Amino acid sequence: DADPAPGLFPLIVFAHGWDGGGTSFVPLAEQWARAGYVVALPTFPLSRKGIGFSDDYVEQPDDISFVIDHLTGEGEGTGLDAEDPLVASVDGERIAVGGHSLGAATVFRGAYNACCVDDRIDVTVTVAGGPLDIAEPGYGDQPDTPMLLVHGAADPGVPVGVGDAMVDFIQA
Repeated sequence: DADPAPGLFPLIVFAHGWDGGGTSFVPLAEQWARAGYVVALPTFPLSRKGIGFSDDYVEQPDDISFVIDHLTGEGEGTGLDAEDPLVASVDGERIAVGGHSLGAATVFRGAYNACCVDDRIDVTVTVAGGPLDIAEPGYGDQPDTPMLLVHGAADPGVPVGVGDAMVDFIQA
């Protein structure tokens, strides 16, 4: 219930992994918010906790774009307008998108696949994941959006080779 801090702040949209939800990352989001970011933690309707993996992940970049629309006041029918204190706090010129596991696959698709690139994304952060559709068309001429890639060598779910492949992909 605090009054919003004055000024514009960068936006971070962070996508959960399979069988997760946005609330899984609240402690991380609180740290980012204290550091001066507006943070959105969407929960995807068809890959959330209790559902697990869904082929709908290919639509999740559109969900991320919708969240960006919503928080920048750019989209019609998003429920917020430029007068909303949250929208008025978002610097639409500084947008980061991150994700964990399946959320990282969402980020890759939405930032680097020609099918789904949202040009408003300035930087990506991917944790323990990579594109599930790297062999599909659309990754040949990706934008040069900077990426922070985090992947643990002992990850039991996604082999570290996936992260290594992403480093090779980005450097190509």
